[in-house]
Amino acid sequence: MKQLVAGNSHTLALMEDGTVKVWGSNSYGQLGLGNTTSINMPA
Repeated sequence: MKQLVAGNSHTLALMEDGTVKVWGSNSYGQLGLGNTTSINMPA
């Protein structure tokens, strides 16, 4: 992991290979997954 950023109820991780993993609350689509489903495991 290269960088970790935490919001109020969600987290984003920038991996060494440039990919981004996200998890947590997604009520407003803040995870950028194209939906509003919250997830509790990195996606």
